Amino acid sequence: IRHFTIAASGDEVSWVEDVADRVLHDIPYEVVPGGATRQESVARALRAHDTTSSELILIHDGARPFCDANLVKKVSDRASQCGAAIAALPSTATLKRVERGVISETLDREHIFEAQTPQIVRADLLLEAHARAEEEGYSVTDDAQLLEKTGHAVSIVEGSKFNLKITHPADIPLAEFLIARALVPVFRDPE
Repeated sequence: IRHFTIAASGDEVSWVEDVADRVLHDIPYEVVPGGATRQESVARALRAHDTTSSELILIHDGARPFCDANLVKKVSDRASQCGAAIAALPSTATLKRVERGVISETLDREHIFEAQTPQIVRADLLLEAHARAEEEGYSVTDDAQLLEKTGHAVSIVEGSKFNLKITHPADIPLAEFLIARALVPVFRDPE
């Protein structure tokens, strides 16, 4: 990774810059105000970054603090081969499609995966996908879906159960447990 562009909530930009100053040392970075959606935040980060010097762009959610270098390497290697790859886990749950409060279908979980980040994409493909979404005015929940809409294939690399997404307050005790048991990589502030 040669450069970081971090999209942060507008009121947290200076705090994120302070943290980045302490941990990124010799890696250039910039912090930009994020948008109302993930898609808008990524688009703002792409506009702020000189993508001409990047072959691959790595998108990662700050809500997934336990991603390790091995997973990043596996996804990066696959993206280098085929243009786009994401970390994902096969579903272990039985999933139901529901319409008007009634089950309409049980999905075949053999073909269902839970997307994670990192999502790594060749820069030209990602820029094209974001430009098309902006032109056509549609919104998606991740960059893999943007690529799907433009017809680009996205490969799957097996993710990690430890690469959990901290979204709800109930996720915090699990994260604390993983940290206490030293089961996940943890950033330690040098100060």
